[in-house]
Amino acid sequence: GLDAVDVVATAYAIPAAEASFDSILSTAVLEHLEDPAPALAEAYRVLRAGGRAIYTAPLFWHLHEEPRDFFRYTRHGLMHLFEGAGFEVIELKALSGVWTMVTAEIGYYVQRFRRRPFRWVVDAAVATGNFIGDRLDRGRARDERFTWMYLVVAQKPVPARTPEEGDA
Repeated sequence: GLDAVDVVATAYAIPAAEASFDSILSTAVLEHLEDPAPALAEAYRVLRAGGRAIYTAPLFWHLHEEPRDFFRYTRHGLMHLFEGAGFEVIELKALSGVWTMVTAEIGYYVQRFRRRPFRWVVDAAVATGNFIGDRLDRGRARDERFTWMYLVVAQKPVPARTPEEGDA
């Protein structure tokens, strides 16, 4: 239940003072926000200077959590959003190549047919497809232009010291 939860809020209005957090983690949420820019601005507000924001966001993925599935993101779109909110992007990385993305999508589709007595056949086919996709992406065949998901590590900048502040 919610009795173990410290804060319940939306991504647009976090009930915390400015610079309250050292880090923020958001995985596969950005595509479900109808207006992601204000949500990133709110994350920036509650993050301390030098704090890190770690996000994942999909490029290719099937519709899910409908009707709250609004966006897919390119690396350029993510840079635009994070830099527009004031973040310094430290890392922007594709989490897969085309083969992992394709075999995962096929696996999700094939799961529709997972019924007795052939459940084991579907499970074996999905596991085999995922294994093959992963192995192909580890080799020269990896093409990150078709990733299923990006990882973004961004930092709230630390203000530059003025000469009057010195090095203390």
